[in-house]
Amino acid sequence: MEVREHDISGRGGYLLTENARIWLCDEDGTWYEHDVRLTQALNGGAIGIDADAQFDHRVVFQVYEHARPHLVRVGNGYGEPAAGDWKVD
Repeated sequence: MEVREHDISGRGGYLLTENARIWLCDEDGTWYEHDVRLTQALNGGAIGIDADAQFDHRVVFQVYEHARPHLVRVGNGYGEPAAGDWKVD
C-alpha cells in the first residue's frame, strides 16, 4: 500500500511505520498487522522525517489472496487508543 506521511509539527520525527502499529482490515473483518521488516526494506531503512517534509513510501501487509482491503488503522504502539481509521479506496 502506498502512503504519504507529512510532518505538520514543524519538528520532524519518526515515520509512523517505525513508531506505530498499523493494521489493515478487509471487508470480511479480518485484521492484518503491517510487516515491519518488509516495510523497512522497501523504504531503504528510513526511520525519520524532516520538519515540514513529506515522505512517500510503502507499507506492506501480507493478506489472504482474495482479501478486499477496507480500512487502515494506525496506533502509536504504546497502548493508547488508535490515532485513526482511514478507508481504503
